[in-house]
Amino acid sequence: MPSLVRRILCVGVLLGIASFPLANAIPLPLKLKASIPGYAVYSIVVDQYAKRTLKRMDRWEEEVFNITDPRDFDESVPLLNPSQLRKTISKRTGLVTSSVYRKSWRKWHLTRNKSNSAASAIKPGQNYEFAYRSYVNAEEYMEIAASFFNWKMFGLTHSKKSEMMIHDQDAIDKANNQYKVSMIDTFKLGLFLPLSCTWYGTICNPRDSKPRIIWSKTEATIGRKKKDRPAGAEKLASIPWDIVKCDDGMVSFQRGDVGYLVFDKCQ
Repeated sequence: MPSLVRRILCVGVLLGIASFPLANAIPLPLKLKASIPGYAVYSIVVDQYAKRTLKRMDRWEEEVFNITDPRDFDESVPLLNPSQLRKTISKRTGLVTSSVYRKSWRKWHLTRNKSNSAASAIKPGQNYEFAYRSYVNAEEYMEIAASFFNWKMFGLTHSKKSEMMIHDQDAIDKANNQYKVSMIDTFKLGLFLPLSCTWYGTICNPRDSKPRIIWSKTEATIGRKKKDRPAGAEKLASIPWDIVKCDDGMVSFQRGDVGYLVFDKCQ
């Protein structure tokens, strides 16, 4: 984190602390009222930091978006193995916010294995969790801001990492070349209301050199209510995911022209 941003965050925290009345005799409503300005200042500072971080992440991806050969990367960008890549993920945000490390993820993504068949790597009964994605949007912004406990934590944020499950072979698959797959995104709204969106699909040709996930249905759950095929999720699920790399438990998916996502096998 840049030193200037760190200092601004510290000032925001100090203002928040200083805004709390020290006298216990002050009525609770007045205490709450007095604490609001300090927390507001702190939240604004965090909000600006999150926006700046998101812009930098987006800019770094644009710098390497057109690179299709890992040999074209600058020597300052190391080629990391999956074990090293796992260590680049922030424990606070669950994201990779370093310029060099984000470029390292793309370099790894472009470095193909001799055999890309998912047959030996992806099997029924295996579970994976989200590790990384190349494109960024409001979700990353919310996660960064909420990780510092600013007011974004009262909005829609992830309550856990997205999970992908490989199920048994489809019963109607006579050619033995499809696996069922599901993915669930879990959120919380306002700290307490649980939300989730489940994607259902099929891994086509898992033994082929070009396996692909075709998503067939989505389902949203808000509290105890379920909604089939929500419009937003259905639009996102309309793009197939090509499995382009399997390496030491990590699976990289190319999502059309949007970018790529990486899921890591649960240990």
